[in-house]
Amino acid sequence: VTGVQTCALPIYAGTQADPHCARLWLYNAGAVTLGQHSIRFRLTVWYAAVLTAGLVLFSILVWLTLRQQLIADLDHDLDGRAKRLELYFRNESAKVGVHPEDELEEFCQALPETSYVTLTSGNGFNFHFPDKDQSTVPSRVLQRQFVFNDQSYDLELGTPLEDVTYVLGR
Repeated sequence: VTGVQTCALPIYAGTQADPHCARLWLYNAGAVTLGQHSIRFRLTVWYAAVLTAGLVLFSILVWLTLRQQLIADLDHDLDGRAKRLELYFRNESAKVGVHPEDELEEFCQALPETSYVTLTSGNGFNFHFPDKDQSTVPSRVLQRQFVFNDQSYDLELGTPLEDVTYVLGR
């Protein structure tokens, strides 16, 4: 018979000739491919994959932006606390007959209970609030130096990151 194409016989186990002899392709009977589905199905799968990738990327960007904003807010809050503490220390230390440690203890009572403050100087001044060690808790820390009455002071303020991790769902 002329003009009739014959299909090839299977060469490898698990393959068979296309029964309709279209393009004379062999296919594996056990393979999962999109080629056996309609164009509507294939486009739907591609759109779903692109949409999923876009939503995942968008979610990651929102999460990173939120994390950055929360940490920036913590840093701003710590900076404000440090400025207020330094001003309070300067004002109370300038008064005659006042013990700075007692005044700092009073000031620190208004801070969130999970925060900590350390203020030291070269002349032996050493203040820690609270008395227990907070180093085991993951914290955001601000360190600053200031000079008062020709004496250099090292200030360290810390606040835990537990609120940030709670909001971010870690």
